[in-house]
Amino acid sequence: MSKFKKIIIVIFSLTLTFLLVSCMGKRPSTNRPSSERESFMQSSSESLSNEDLNSESVSIEESNSESDSVQESSSKEESSESSTEGGEDNPPQILPTYEIISPINDENSSVRLIKTKYKTDSAVVADAIVTDFGADPTGVKDSTSAIQSAINKVHANGGGTVFLPVGKYLVSSTITIHPYVTIVGDWNKPNLDNVDGDFDYGTVILAKPSVIGLANPKDNPLFNLGGNAGIVGATFYYVDQNALNAKKYGYTVYSDCPVTATLKNLTFINSAYGIGVSLGEIQNELVNLENIYGTFLYNAISHNATTDVGFYDNITISTKFWKNASTEFKCAYPSALEALVSNNLSAINFGDLDDQLISNVTIDGGNVGITFVRGIRSDAGFWGVIHNANINCKIGVLAENVNPVSGVVFVDSNVGLVENNSSVGCVKMSNSIYEVAGEGRTVQEQGNISKNVAISPLSLEFPLSQRLFIANNLTSGGAQDNSNKLQEILNSVGASGGIVVVPNGIYRLNASITIPKNVELRTTQSVFSRSSSAQSDNNGVIFISYVVGDTFVLKDGAGIVGARIWHARNDFLTARDSLTNGLQVGDSSVKGDGVGAYAYMNESVGAYVGFNFTACDDHILKSNYGLSYVNFIKAGGKDGVINQCLANPNFTVRSNLSGYFDGAIVNVDNWYKMFNSGESNSDFAILRDEIGRSITKMVKLENAENQVAKNVFCYGHAGLFDMINSTATLINTSIDYILGSNIVYELSGGTCDVVGSLRVHGTSVKVNSGTLTAHGRIAFGEVKEKAYDSSVSIVDDIEHVSSNAKRKTLFNCDSWNTEFNVSVNYSNKVAGIASWKWKETTLQGSFNSVDISEYKNGYLHFYIYCSDIAKIGSAGQIELTSSGQWDKNEYNWNIAQYVTKTGWNEVWLDFRAAGTTNGEPDLTKINYLRIYTIDSQATFYIDEIEVVTD
Repeated sequence: MSKFKKIIIVIFSLTLTFLLVSCMGKRPSTNRPSSERESFMQSSSESLSNEDLNSESVSIEESNSESDSVQESSSKEESSESSTEGGEDNPPQILPTYEIISPINDENSSVRLIKTKYKTDSAVVADAIVTDFGADPTGVKDSTSAIQSAINKVHANGGGTVFLPVGKYLVSSTITIHPYVTIVGDWNKPNLDNVDGDFDYGTVILAKPSVIGLANPKDNPLFNLGGNAGIVGATFYYVDQNALNAKKYGYTVYSDCPVTATLKNLTFINSAYGIGVSLGEIQNELVNLENIYGTFLYNAISHNATTDVGFYDNITISTKFWKNASTEFKCAYPSALEALVSNNLSAINFGDLDDQLISNVTIDGGNVGITFVRGIRSDAGFWGVIHNANINCKIGVLAENVNPVSGVVFVDSNVGLVENNSSVGCVKMSNSIYEVAGEGRTVQEQGNISKNVAISPLSLEFPLSQRLFIANNLTSGGAQDNSNKLQEILNSVGASGGIVVVPNGIYRLNASITIPKNVELRTTQSVFSRSSSAQSDNNGVIFISYVVGDTFVLKDGAGIVGARIWHARNDFLTARDSLTNGLQVGDSSVKGDGVGAYAYMNESVGAYVGFNFTACDDHILKSNYGLSYVNFIKAGGKDGVINQCLANPNFTVRSNLSGYFDGAIVNVDNWYKMFNSGESNSDFAILRDEIGRSITKMVKLENAENQVAKNVFCYGHAGLFDMINSTATLINTSIDYILGSNIVYELSGGTCDVVGSLRVHGTSVKVNSGTLTAHGRIAFGEVKEKAYDSSVSIVDDIEHVSSNAKRKTLFNCDSWNTEFNVSVNYSNKVAGIASWKWKETTLQGSFNSVDISEYKNGYLHFYIYCSDIAKIGSAGQIELTSSGQWDKNEYNWNIAQYVTKTGWNEVWLDFRAAGTTNGEPDLTKINYLRIYTIDSQATFYIDEIEVVTD
């Protein structure tokens, strides 16, 4: 036989062998409809360790001697580098660790339901899988461009999810996650004490950046996150990082976006800098961090400039994540790591974050646990609630600057040393263990905390179906009704249940849609995204509802995920007229009409009730945002959960969706006028003040049993929780810009425990019947609210000063004073023989200088009478100056916050919480007082004006 023929036979034999092996390795899925595509699933025999999956994986050898030289460390890094880049022509083969479930009704769709190797809390529905774009799950080849290509493709199609299967992906330069795109991995949650050995992390990013040691770590992040985007389920490991010679790489994840960004289920094994958010000039909103674990060398999280609330839940920072890592990722020098972190780690740095709600933070080791720094806005600083913080650092809390009018409250926490150097604001401690240093204001909450409510992190899980359908043949654009087509698709899924995915687009609905039992209607986006001014036709899924009544109705176990629902008929002027004229209105976005119904990551705008889940057991409402006119949420039934929900009238002015509304039947001009003129105009004020602050209650609980609500916020509303015959636990809840006389938490029957709360204006609690306890509260200008228990006292007390406080009377108001434009009233007074009455709408006057410098850490205290609280001017101020005139060298306070009821009001104005105009006053020569109530038609008296301090 010739040499040529032998070569042909050998090639033929090898080819035949390869084909046979390939066929044997492929097996059909079982118990699947014939219309489904063939899929792969890991069998029990395929449960391989990391070494089995990748014999050439990156590793750091463990050294028995921690005194090994840096030179030896460097040689290890070189060895590690060669193992990562070597053998590119023959990467190890990895069998799939996940199952692809194709759409049952559309084999041409690129959408896939992923049955992951590790447990997820919600279904993973992906538009792209990175291995299809050339990403190498063995970690041998560089996957940077492949991952970026997958992201770019999904972004070009309007957004969605990019899936990274179990494996190791080498990333060498910055990956940009564009708006409306989320990358989702297959994440195995680490166990802090049992990571050691052959632990499989799931999806691992092997970071090997070429740029090290930039002046600002935000300038070269590994992942750059856009708005309405996210990262869910991944582990990050820096291949060349070394505890003996630490490299200052940029942030692992950085986001400078103005709108929502989500980071969830992430492990950072050895990041120098972990997460950075808005550290430049861009102010962000709605930033969510959940289930973040890691070892960080210099900084775990830095976050500045939030103008709308963000939620943090379950953050754990410890050296154990690197020290106890799986064999191939374990730190070779644990003692060096401990010393590095102890001397250098500033774990969490917070700037001017508005109303931030944070829970379950553990920081074990480091120089400083949580630092509050000055924000990028002129007078801004952090204000919010931190519940269940456990910090073991040299300095637990370092307050360099907090919000001057309020501050931060730690609730049910153990933080160690609190070094408070902030010249303004307050660090308040409630039911917490701490020590104090520094000259700043640190306040211990007084009062009897009769209930220590133990709250563990919420572990919410949504149903996981194995059936996928595409809502085909819907017509996008907002002109054509899709109600019948969508309902037919949902009904066709039938009693067996499944997931119905709606492609990106804008869809009109004229009739109510029922989502059947065990059916989930969703988009492919994996994090919440809001409508924006740059909204295009295909950025997510938007339903334009013309429905009278409930747009979506959920049966047992049914859910809606990632939808944006806009009620075109209900513009702000139509809603105002309907509500003020007493018309019966009840349009809702989503109604729960079955056990276990759920709504997750949705936007609702223009409904009278956003989410109506009354008489609905086991409901879950999580990450829902928007604006409704009566209640954003109504809930009842047993064992329901409300988590990470927010309502704000600014949702109406941030989107250009009015261009898709039907002008023949709705007033498009009103929507456009609101959008076009921004948040400082009179139209926005009508929406916020004449509807929101006059009518709208964020959450109404009716006959709810064992309801839990956590991380709930609203702005410009008449109340936060209105509870009728309900038992509830409320953790980290907050309201901003409520009228002074309105109630934040009102209870009419049942029991309620409020744990951690913040309010701007308003009256904290009202108990008509039942029992309400509250602790861990902080408010603008009133940081010394006591812990409250209505079973002990009906008075919700604020302890401003002790009974033996030092006092200095400025004016007793018993006689006429030529320095002021007042008259004397002998019939209506608090003390002495008389009070002063305004002659005009403004009380003002200059007087001989008074030295009140001893009272700089105290209060201006007086009593003020208002004949009709409804007529007090919202723009009124109280001013005290040393310049003999207003608006110069001035302290000022908003009057509406302190005058909260008709009749006499006792007012305490904290000098440390005062605003200033054109310089601070010289407290050694105070000589001018002004109180004005713009457009007020009420009658006012004032009595007993003094300064007080302990």
